[in-house]
Amino acid sequence: MLLKIILIYLINLSLSRTNKLSRVHLSFINIGITDSYVNYRIVTPDFNDEGTLEEIGQIKIDRILHTYEFTPTNIWINYHFIPPWVFGRSIDEQQQLLDTKFKGYEAGGWTASIHRRVIEMIENNRFPQ
Repeated sequence: MLLKIILIYLINLSLSRTNKLSRVHLSFINIGITDSYVNYRIVTPDFNDEGTLEEIGQIKIDRILHTYEFTPTNIWINYHFIPPWVFGRSIDEQQQLLDTKFKGYEAGGWTASIHRRVIEMIENNRFPQ
Protein backbone atom coordinates (compact mmCIF):
# COMPACT_ATOMS: atom_id res chain seq x y z
CA MET A 1 0.00 0.00 0.00
CA LEU A 2 2.75 2.44 0.93
CA LEU A 3 4.65 1.64 -2.26
CA LYS A 4 1.46 2.28 -4.27
CA ILE A 5 0.98 5.67 -2.57
CA ILE A 6 4.62 6.61 -3.17
CA LEU A 7 4.38 5.61 -6.85
CA ILE A 8 1.18 7.63 -7.32
CA TYR A 9 2.84 10.54 -5.55
CA LEU A 10 5.94 10.46 -7.76
CA ILE A 11 3.89 10.27 -10.97
CA ASN A 12 1.62 13.07 -9.82
CA LEU A 13 4.55 15.16 -8.62
CA SER A 14 6.23 14.86 -12.00
CA LEU A 15 3.03 15.76 -13.85
CA SER A 16 2.09 18.60 -11.55
CA ARG A 17 5.45 20.28 -11.93
CA THR A 18 5.38 20.08 -15.71
CA ASN A 19 1.77 21.12 -16.19
CA LYS A 20 0.49 22.22 -12.81
CA LEU A 21 -2.36 24.48 -13.84
CA SER A 22 -4.01 22.22 -16.39
CA ARG A 23 -4.01 18.86 -14.63
CA VAL A 24 -5.81 17.56 -11.59
CA HIS A 25 -3.94 15.13 -9.38
CA LEU A 26 -5.97 13.22 -6.84
CA SER A 27 -5.34 10.10 -4.83
CA PHE A 28 -8.04 8.33 -2.84
CA ILE A 29 -6.61 6.57 0.20
CA ASN A 30 -8.93 4.00 1.77
CA ILE A 31 -9.16 4.60 5.51
CA GLY A 32 -12.01 2.23 6.34
CA ILE A 33 -14.44 -0.18 4.78
CA THR A 34 -17.48 -2.02 6.14
CA ASP A 35 -20.46 -3.70 4.52
CA SER A 36 -22.27 -0.34 4.65
CA TYR A 37 -19.61 2.34 4.19
CA VAL A 38 -16.28 3.08 2.57
CA ASN A 39 -14.17 6.02 3.72
CA TYR A 40 -11.40 7.68 1.75
CA ARG A 41 -8.96 10.50 2.39
CA ILE A 42 -8.43 12.58 -0.75
CA VAL A 43 -4.94 13.97 -1.20
CA THR A 44 -3.29 16.08 -3.88
CA PRO A 45 0.04 17.83 -4.45
CA ASP A 46 -1.68 20.62 -6.38
CA PHE A 47 -2.08 23.18 -3.60
CA ASN A 48 1.54 23.90 -2.75
CA ASP A 49 4.72 24.74 -4.66
CA GLU A 50 6.66 21.79 -3.24
CA GLY A 51 4.27 19.17 -4.62
CA THR A 52 3.70 17.75 -1.14
CA LEU A 53 0.60 15.61 -0.75
CA GLU A 54 -2.05 17.40 1.28
CA GLU A 55 -5.46 16.18 2.34
CA ILE A 56 -8.23 18.26 0.77
CA GLY A 57 -11.13 16.26 2.14
CA GLN A 58 -12.68 12.95 3.03
CA ILE A 59 -15.41 10.96 1.32
CA LYS A 60 -17.82 8.64 3.07
CA ILE A 61 -19.62 6.41 0.57
CA ASP A 62 -22.85 4.72 1.62
CA ARG A 63 -22.73 1.38 -0.18
CA ILE A 64 -26.40 0.64 0.49
CA LEU A 65 -28.00 3.97 -0.42
CA HIS A 66 -25.42 4.68 -3.17
CA THR A 67 -24.74 8.18 -1.87
CA TYR A 68 -21.71 9.98 -0.51
CA GLU A 69 -20.73 12.77 1.85
CA PHE A 70 -17.77 15.04 1.24
CA THR A 71 -16.06 16.65 4.22
CA PRO A 72 -13.59 19.34 3.11
CA THR A 73 -10.42 20.35 4.91
CA ASN A 74 -9.42 23.98 5.41
CA ILE A 75 -7.43 23.92 2.17
CA TRP A 76 -10.63 23.21 0.20
CA ILE A 77 -12.67 25.69 2.22
CA ASN A 78 -10.09 28.47 1.84
CA TYR A 79 -10.12 28.13 -1.95
CA HIS A 80 -13.92 28.40 -1.99
CA PHE A 81 -14.38 25.37 -4.22
CA ILE A 82 -17.86 24.05 -4.91
CA PRO A 83 -18.45 20.72 -3.15
CA PRO A 84 -18.42 17.69 -5.47
CA TRP A 85 -22.00 16.65 -4.71
CA VAL A 86 -23.28 19.73 -6.59
CA PHE A 87 -22.34 17.94 -9.83
CA GLY A 88 -24.81 15.20 -8.93
CA ARG A 89 -27.75 17.59 -9.10
CA SER A 90 -29.82 18.43 -12.16
CA ILE A 91 -28.62 21.34 -14.30
CA ASP A 92 -31.37 23.57 -12.88
CA GLU A 93 -30.47 22.66 -9.30
CA GLN A 94 -26.79 23.22 -10.01
CA GLN A 95 -27.50 26.65 -11.40
CA GLN A 96 -29.68 27.57 -8.45
CA LEU A 97 -26.97 26.49 -6.00
CA LEU A 98 -24.30 28.38 -7.95
CA ASP A 99 -26.44 31.52 -7.98
CA THR A 100 -27.21 31.37 -4.25
CA LYS A 101 -25.39 29.17 -1.74
CA PHE A 102 -22.16 28.90 -3.75
CA LYS A 103 -22.14 32.28 -5.46
CA GLY A 104 -18.54 33.32 -6.07
CA TYR A 105 -17.18 29.81 -5.50
CA GLU A 106 -14.99 28.06 -8.06
CA ALA A 107 -15.47 24.58 -9.47
CA GLY A 108 -11.93 23.72 -10.44
CA GLY A 109 -11.08 20.35 -11.91
CA TRP A 110 -10.94 18.79 -8.45
CA THR A 111 -14.68 19.20 -7.88
CA ALA A 112 -15.79 17.37 -11.03
CA SER A 113 -13.04 14.78 -10.78
CA ILE A 114 -13.93 13.81 -7.20
CA HIS A 115 -17.62 13.50 -8.07
CA ARG A 116 -16.92 11.46 -11.22
CA ARG A 117 -14.57 9.03 -9.44
CA VAL A 118 -16.95 8.47 -6.55
CA ILE A 119 -19.91 7.88 -8.88
CA GLU A 120 -17.83 5.36 -10.87
CA MET A 121 -17.02 3.47 -7.67
CA ILE A 122 -20.68 3.45 -6.62
CA GLU A 123 -22.00 2.42 -10.06
CA ASN A 124 -19.43 -0.38 -10.42
CA ASN A 125 -19.64 -1.41 -6.76
CA ARG A 126 -15.83 -1.35 -6.70
CA PHE A 127 -14.08 0.29 -3.80
CA PRO A 128 -10.29 0.05 -4.12
CA GLN A 129 -8.29 -0.74 -1.02
